Amino acid sequence: MRNTIFIDIISLLLCSSVLSVQLNAPVKMEERLMAEITKLKNPITRRQLLSNCPENWQGIESKCYYISTTTLTWEESKNVCIAQGSSLLILKDKKEMDDLEPLVENKPFWIGMTKKGKSWQWLDSTIPTFLPWAPNEPNDMNGKENCAESNGRQWNDIDCLVKGYYICKKNL
Repeated sequence: MRNTIFIDIISLLLCSSVLSVQLNAPVKMEERLMAEITKLKNPITRRQLLSNCPENWQGIESKCYYISTTTLTWEESKNVCIAQGSSLLILKDKKEMDDLEPLVENKPFWIGMTKKGKSWQWLDSTIPTFLPWAPNEPNDMNGKENCAESNGRQWNDIDCLVKGYYICKKNL
């Protein structure tokens, strides 16, 4: 009789354990689903969702941008962009500059503009009309500042041999 009671108690404990697992299964499943929903709710921007840009490129509207994590001279940056089927960033309006500002984190980066004689010119040979120079810029310090950089808000003329971050741009 004692053995029977003991076996019944063990059976009840096992059943209780199985029921506990079965009752907790929906809670665990709900927790997993909520974690997945939270991951999916993380900011997936329209830019990223609709982007057909290569890996490590950011899509904004109909353009792809590569934001470098290494520094190169202006000429080296230009050549890397060309090798990737793009060009060093040409910023022709404030909207595009504003769109890029959150991506550059206030780091200065090369733009595709150089000084030819006394005039500034984009890589596509057009003359810039949008010129958000920083105060007292361009100043051509030491007579060697023939390239331009931007921090996402303002531009600065700088020696082309300085190593800086860069942004490549290509149309989709």
